[in-house]
Amino acid sequence: DSVLSPGLTDLKWRSEEQIPDFIATAASVVGDVSGVVDVMKNNLRSISGILNKWCQTQLLERKPKPMAPEEFDQIHKAQVGVRLHQMSEDGKEIHKLVKDSSEALKVSKIAITWKAY
Repeated sequence: DSVLSPGLTDLKWRSEEQIPDFIATAASVVGDVSGVVDVMKNNLRSISGILNKWCQTQLLERKPKPMAPEEFDQIHKAQVGVRLHQMSEDGKEIHKLVKDSSEALKVSKIAITWKAY
């Protein structure tokens, strides 16, 4: 806002010597902001893809025929163990993407607004 403000309030078309500097500065800042937004959008898209993958299969699946509780428990624990491992690995990837977003924004990790994000 502070970079674009002079273009809205101070500069006139007759301020020919100031306009090229303003345009160069504004273009640089807008380019930087666009880069940060692109990083955040791509990271959010990746995180959303990971979470959608988690939702595609059920954690608990009932078989059509009855089975003994011990057999069910054994099968269930094996399935959950595999899913838990995959979620743990995916969680590391999500953490990396969130960290990349934080670094792109150049925001403090303890800032209230970042923690809310």
